[in-house]
Amino acid sequence: LPIAVLHAAGHALQVAGIGAGSVYFGTIIKATEPLIGTLIAYAVDGKAAPWYVNLTFVPIVGGIAYAAAKPGAAADLSDLASFAAVAALSSTVFFALAKLLVKRLMTADMKRRHGLDAANTYSVLTCCSAALLLAPSYAAEGPAV
Repeated sequence: LPIAVLHAAGHALQVAGIGAGSVYFGTIIKATEPLIGTLIAYAVDGKAAPWYVNLTFVPIVGGIAYAAAKPGAAADLSDLASFAAVAALSSTVFFALAKLLVKRLMTADMKRRHGLDAANTYSVLTCCSAALLLAPSYAAEGPAV
């Protein structure tokens, strides 16, 4: 259940962030998820990924910086304090924490017993998060849902 709550919060904040700002801006922030996930895993476990894994973040971060840059304009970081940016970043953190918990709680024996692989583990988490978001969505949207 804690993993489903983190997953649901990640989904809700992702949709809220993209709804509050541009899809482009939210996607740029969400693209940093592998880097943020690695930093959170290091902060929690104290284990760093191998150097060649960390090296793969260079083109990711470089591509994000290039995509976010506005040609001929000075660096404008004012958008980073917007609700859209905070929601997208919070979503990324919640998803990274959920992945970390899944790795800790889902032992090889548990995966084998329940027939879980990466794809259907994600599917189960998505179904659980959808169930958790159903009541708040109905409360917010009413019968339109």
